[in-house]
Amino acid sequence: MKGKKTIILLIISIIILSIGISINFIPENYTFLKDGTKVTGDIDKIEILNYTVYTYNRTWYPVFDLKFIGNGFIHSKNATWFEVMVYYKNIANEKLENISITIEYYDFNNTLLNSEEINNKEEISKLEKSETRSCFFEAFYAENNLEKAERVSFHITTSKFLDNNTIGIIVILVGILFLMATLYYYKKKK
Repeated sequence: MKGKKTIILLIISIIILSIGISINFIPENYTFLKDGTKVTGDIDKIEILNYTVYTYNRTWYPVFDLKFIGNGFIHSKNATWFEVMVYYKNIANEKLENISITIEYYDFNNTLLNSEEINNKEEISKLEKSETRSCFFEAFYAENNLEKAERVSFHITTSKFLDNNTIGIIVILVGILFLMATLYYYKKKK
């Protein structure tokens, strides 16, 4: 009888671990903008309509000055500052709250250079049904490892709930704890 209980507990542990591992492999939703920019996350609720990169020469000393250089990631000794203006729309049939947009910057070799998230500003966090808004990301090239930035991608979330990877890790940990309890039970009954 004790052997059957141990086998059942081991099978349950394996099932829990398998569920946790499989949750981590659920594919993420993604789409591409017309220019090939990848957008992932809650793309069935928020649509990135377009974005524009503006490059500037920004100085702080002796006097603050901001001079527009051009559109896109321009690489020159005068290019010190850029902004990425993003236009997005609620395409869900409901008001959305807790919206978060993350931008990722990549170089020519598709190496991730940096990322930035906007989520706590009132103007981005809530969006009425069919409403369109814009937000912008800004940074110094040198301070953010972006002097080689060539392209961006976006990730959108519309809730503060856990993502699949976090849920998968939690389920795996529960499976490990269950397995440890089973082994403890088995040793105790021996």
